[in-house]
Amino acid sequence: MSNTITPRPSHGKASVSPPARRALCEHLDDVIGRMQHDLDSAASLVAQAVGEVGGQVGGQVAVDEVELTVVIPVYNEPVTVLEIVDRVRALPISKQVVVVDDGSTDGTTQALERLSGLP
Repeated sequence: MSNTITPRPSHGKASVSPPARRALCEHLDDVIGRMQHDLDSAASLVAQAVGEVGGQVGGQVAVDEVELTVVIPVYNEPVTVLEIVDRVRALPISKQVVVVDDGSTDGTTQALERLSGLP
């Protein structure tokens, strides 16, 4: 059994073997874990900076008003991009997700179009 993603151009989808899917999920879990750690660190720094700015101008700024922009570059990743976007959207922070497709030719654009109507 092959551990590679096999594109099916007629449907714009890819078939992934179970071992490859497990490996991808483990890799994504690792990436998301590192992102969560980085986001927690960033949130702490933002809270500190917002507090300092609020003190300098004599007011308070709520950390909840801060929104993070996550930029996800993709190229020929129809399966992976959907998984990553779902995981980023699940993070418990205020965020804007921007996906930049660099001219994919394998159905990534169609996968992203399915996401375009989501909040």
